[in-house]
Amino acid sequence: MNSALPLSAVYLFGSHARGEARPDSDVDLCLVAHGAEQQLKTAQRFRRAMRPLRGKPAFTLVPIAPARLAEKRASGDHFFGTVLNEGVLIAAQD
Repeated sequence: MNSALPLSAVYLFGSHARGEARPDSDVDLCLVAHGAEQQLKTAQRFRRAMRPLRGKPAFTLVPIAPARLAEKRASGDHFFGTVLNEGVLIAAQD
């Protein structure tokens, strides 16, 4: 994975992951990164990297730490359960 975006994993979820996207659908991404500060920095870097795509589909970014994601999954959190069960893992740290 590119070191400019220090992520543990990236999940595509929502309508694009389900194959139900329309031309005006946003792109939903769950960014798994260590530490709250790191999550925010990673989301900001990602948004800057996507600037050339303005006018293209919008991005919704959901940053979360790996440990917090595991907690959410274990607690039966519906939203993150859907991200993990229906989402598509599009990148992962080696």
